[in-house]
Amino acid sequence: MHPANIVKPFDTCDLHLASFLLCAGHPIEEIGWNGGRASFVFRDTSALRQALLDYANDGQVPVRKFSNTLRDLKAITNPSGGAAKRASAGGKTP
Repeated sequence: MHPANIVKPFDTCDLHLASFLLCAGHPIEEIGWNGGRASFVFRDTSALRQALLDYANDGQVPVRKFSNTLRDLKAITNPSGGAAKRASAGGKTP
């Protein structure tokens, strides 16, 4: 296979961008971890590039869908929520 035929995926650690892309119809291919941060990997297509431009130019997606998707991504990337913070603070709420 010629290297020009290999498509490099697009990835981001930005939860808001990932939520926007999901709402715009671009599924997450995988979630990776880099230094304790989640990295959302998307298939890099011309439609995805257009969605990135839309995001940068205040593009619109349904607000409730965006909010719910953002909440779900936060839960996926930090399933223990505040419990991990409390444990690291000796059981006390920071």
